[in-house]
Parts: sequence; C-alpha cells; structure tokens
Amino acid sequence: MSGYHFKLASLGLLMGLCLAFPSRAEDRVQERIRQFAADTRFNGVVLVGKGTRVDYVQAFGLADAETLRPIKRNSRFFVGSVSKWLTAIVVLKLVDGGKLALDAPILTYLPEYRADTGKQLTLRYLISHGSGLPNGLMEAAKKDPSIERETRPLAEAVTLYASGDLVFTPGSRFDYNITNWILVQAILERVSGQSYAQLAQRVVFKPLRMADSGISAGEAGNVPNIALGYRSLSSLRPDDTKLFDFAESILGLPSTEN
Repeated sequence: MSGYHFKLASLGLLMGLCLAFPSRAEDRVQERIRQFAADTRFNGVVLVGKGTRVDYVQAFGLADAETLRPIKRNSRFFVGSVSKWLTAIVVLKLVDGGKLALDAPILTYLPEYRADTGKQLTLRYLISHGSGLPNGLMEAAKKDPSIERETRPLAEAVTLYASGDLVFTPGSRFDYNITNWILVQAILERVSGQSYAQLAQRVVFKPLRMADSGISAGEAGNVPNIALGYRSLSSLRPDDTKLFDFAESILGLPSTEN
C-alpha cells in the first residue's frame, strides 16, 4: 500500500472513530484531517456524518489556483463516473412511470437504429455494462484526443460511436463501456421529449431540492462555483478537458457536499 493510500485509510478509520466516540475522537480527527490536507495539498471538502446528521465538514484548498479563489462548502465538483449512477436513476424513474421497460429491445425507442443489433440490446444490458457493443467512443478518443472538444448532435454520435458490430452476446458478460450511455441518453431524450439536462432536473434534482447540482457539458470553467481540476499544481496546469456535448449522461454531473 502506498503512503498516500495508507493515509487515506487512516483518515477513514479516524472518521469512523469520530462517529462512534464523538466526544473523545472529534478533536483528534479534525487535527488529523487538517494534517492530511496540508501534507497532500488536498483540495476539496471533507464531510463526516451518518444519515442526515453532519458531524464535521470543512473545505480545504483552492477552487482556482490562478486567482486564489478558495474552495467553499458550496463549491461544485464534477463527480466523474458517478454521473452514470444518476443516469441509471433517471432510467428507473421512467420505468416506474411506465415510460420505459428495462427488457424491451431498444428498437422500441430508437426504430432507426440498426435492426440486427437493436433487437438484441435492452436498457438493462446497457446500464449494467453487458451490451456487447464495442467501446467506440473510448477507442476514438484514444486515437484522437481532440474529439473530447467536439460538438456533435446526439443522433450523429449514436451512428458514429454506438452502432458497431457486437463483440459478444448481450448479457453474457460484463464489459465496462462508456459508449453504452450514449444510447441510454438518446433513449431518454426520445421518450421524454426533453434534453437529458431538463429531464434530470425534472425527475431528480427538483424533487430532491438539489439546487447545487445539475447537468453540464462544454467547458468546465463555465460552470458556476466550479472547483477547477489541475494536471499539475506545481505549474498550475489546468485540466482543460471539454465535456462531450452529446454525452452528459457519462460525466456531466457537477455537485457539492450538500
């Protein structure tokens, strides 16, 4: 185990102690967290709690190293592939509402999709990474990283990246595949008549009063209160990756510790 991961494990253990013995461990945990943040140049928010109870929360570091804008509790962070969990929730909300069926062929919703593959694929296979589709988006990005900055209609992205020949029978094995979610997003938008961002707002964020969360694409720096990512803090080299306009369902969720 690396020193960094050992520190993370120790931090997690101390957080657990704080929950179990708050009167004796709270001060010690807070000091250890502060030391961890200083030692690792940690930029982010640490929250310790259980259920709806918050025992400790503290922001550390900078949201923008160039302007020295500090991270605050309302700073927003892109949560990466957790965005897919949100997309799965949106799918299941529409299933509960009778708008979608997990085991219906996707041709039911995208009749223009190639028939030989579309009659075998289902939403269940797509969201559980058992589709058998080649990972066309990832393969294309490896060959040409500049595609991360392209703007492309969703229907065109489906044809270009998510319409390849199956590499295994759907449901026969697990294969983590971000390309699946292009099809999932296309189905959600077709059935709802809304953009994915509008749909997620309607069925998840608004009912749960998640005012600091939303769906974003394009330049990360354009998101209000966003904590910018950096490839290197020593040279202040920002991670300027652009989020695919046609795949907000994959990586497009910024949120806060709230």
